[in-house]
Amino acid sequence: DEVLDELRKGANLVIEETIEDLVEAWSVVMDVRVGAEPEARAAFDDPAIGEEASRLVNEALVNAVKHSAAREAAVELERTGDRLRLRISSPGILSPRASANPAPQGLGTRAAGTTLRQVGEHVVLEREFELPSQ
Repeated sequence: DEVLDELRKGANLVIEETIEDLVEAWSVVMDVRVGAEPEARAAFDDPAIGEEASRLVNEALVNAVKHSAAREAAVELERTGDRLRLRISSPGILSPRASANPAPQGLGTRAAGTTLRQVGEHVVLEREFELPSQ
């Protein structure tokens, strides 16, 4: 729990600059795989999106380790036009309370459009971001 507390505090103080930085920070705790096309990575790396997206990824990974002892997770970024979909999944089972409320209640997960659901043996936290016009 001490390592998780430090990661959570750090997530609130320092925002990782790229998805690679974020994965590197978490590599001491778990294996995080990233699936993203270059356009989606570029959208994540945009400061207008990146800060909020980083907080969401951090919160999902903290919860994965804390609540299910997960040691692996997948972060998927998909860009479609002016939308970026961020999906974080890890092995685990949602609590009955969380299953009854698809709108997450944790720190950093309360934004509109954020969903939490069970997909097979994985817990999936997902959010769609509207990208700023170029």
